[in-house]
Amino acid sequence: MFGLIDFSRKSFKVSFDRYLEHFRRNSMSTSLSSSSTPSERSRLQQIINLLVGIMGFVLPAALYYFSGETDLRGSMSSYYHTDSKPIFIGYLIILGFLLIIYQGYGRIDNLLSVTAGLSAWAVALFPTVDSGLPRDLAGYVHVVASTLLFLIIAYFCLRIFTKRSGVITSKKIWRDRVYKLSGYVILFSLAMIALPNVWERSYPTNWTFGFEYLTNTAFGLAWITKANGIFFLNEDPISRWTLREFLGYLALMVYIVISFYMIAVITPAF
Repeated sequence: MFGLIDFSRKSFKVSFDRYLEHFRRNSMSTSLSSSSTPSERSRLQQIINLLVGIMGFVLPAALYYFSGETDLRGSMSSYYHTDSKPIFIGYLIILGFLLIIYQGYGRIDNLLSVTAGLSAWAVALFPTVDSGLPRDLAGYVHVVASTLLFLIIAYFCLRIFTKRSGVITSKKIWRDRVYKLSGYVILFSLAMIALPNVWERSYPTNWTFGFEYLTNTAFGLAWITKANGIFFLNEDPISRWTLREFLGYLALMVYIVISFYMIAVITPAF
């Protein structure tokens, strides 16, 4: 299976390289700002990172808003059984695709990103049961796949995004701090989500949803940072905002507004 996926990734890369060559011959500029001139390949990767990060930010609020329900559910996965089902499945399918075509630093990185992408698809294809019902086989596959997905994302934050080479600048050090904080927050949230299964006591109704929201926040922050979506952590001087940075800050502002709203919704349940 991985051989087939690797072949597909290479085919996508060849097709994209041919598109870039055609793009150059027609003298069309892909630069959005005169402040830096990264390769087209780097720009594609940054756009993928930005899309992944923004989707991580907005998913919890989108599931709640479009569900047609006034009460917050116990977990994000349970929104599969509401009007938000197309958003839930669509997000995971797109996320899986973006992770599969992600270009890491080596074969192991690419294998992990493919595994994470397939895990995202498994989460969509094997939904959990509705609230209050006993978990079936699909539900167990769902839990394993979602856990594997976020463990790999945490690994990306802690080990892959923090790789260093050449001159280490202060901004790179601060970016690494953002990545590590995000990775540790994801691991902490996963542990808190699993806690009710190993320690029986009374937990708030929205315990799982709250920590899933925190997980997606850390996930989105790390990937937007990787996309150079936070201008004061970039290496090159900024003469004006690029489209990536504008979208990154727009997503951050929207997220702040949504967070206050979601806190108002979650708090009464606690």
